[in-house]
Amino acid sequence: MKNRPSAPPRGKILLIPGLGTSALSVGPSRIARKLNDLGYITYRFNHRGLGQGQTLAKGTYHAGRSLDAEASLAAVDTDEGELPIIALGFSLGGNLLLRHAGRAAAAHENPLPKSLKGIVALSPIVELEECTKALAKAGFGLIDRKFVQHALSYAQRRHKNWPELGPLDLPRKFSLYQFDDLYTAKQNGFSGALEYYQFASAKTWLHHINVPTHVLMALNDPLVIPAHISYPSNIKATITKSGGHLGFMSKTKTPFRDYFWMDHFIATSVNSLLSIE
Repeated sequence: MKNRPSAPPRGKILLIPGLGTSALSVGPSRIARKLNDLGYITYRFNHRGLGQGQTLAKGTYHAGRSLDAEASLAAVDTDEGELPIIALGFSLGGNLLLRHAGRAAAAHENPLPKSLKGIVALSPIVELEECTKALAKAGFGLIDRKFVQHALSYAQRRHKNWPELGPLDLPRKFSLYQFDDLYTAKQNGFSGALEYYQFASAKTWLHHINVPTHVLMALNDPLVIPAHISYPSNIKATITKSGGHLGFMSKTKTPFRDYFWMDHFIATSVNSLLSIE
């Protein structure tokens, strides 16, 4: 989904949402509006089978489909002429973006567009196995069940849209790890969840990234355990005491005249990466 600013554009922003969210979700929509007001063209990404394109892709999306990020960056690069690009990734979308950037720098995937001037990753889940372990504990499993509901709804829609896939075969109750083990992994040719997690996690590729990158995460994030992640010096990591998972708020109003501190962080990071005051 593309939105233009009213003034002549100063750059292009690609937004890649997280698990269970789409281009139409509240967070990406809110942030896109603010970036439009700052003079940026925004492009909101939909993962395979989500949002307006849910009937266009028969295959499933997963956290390691960084070639989808590559295709989206290429499309943004060729649209609207030569303008600098910043890519934003949220949660699993941040993992997708960081994984692609690292693999591209290591020559495992095609090079990033020269117009890509920076990456901003918000609460990126770069270690999937540790995330699913944390999910099982967080909020007595309530957060895990929330993500399971998103995953189950997605799978049900997929099998309804593509009847040739056959009936959905899942147990009556399961965790997100079990969903990935029984469904995501099997649908994508992995032996199980652990092989999928090892393939899809961005953690092992972070030190390869050679484009300016900003990361925001919180010490109390229930899904990302900071002790398990050490960001290399090529990445500027901002780690706050609180903020949870994509819940960074301010006690006082930001320049946007609201309390969404994460939005202010994004705008500041984008302007900094593009050397705009």
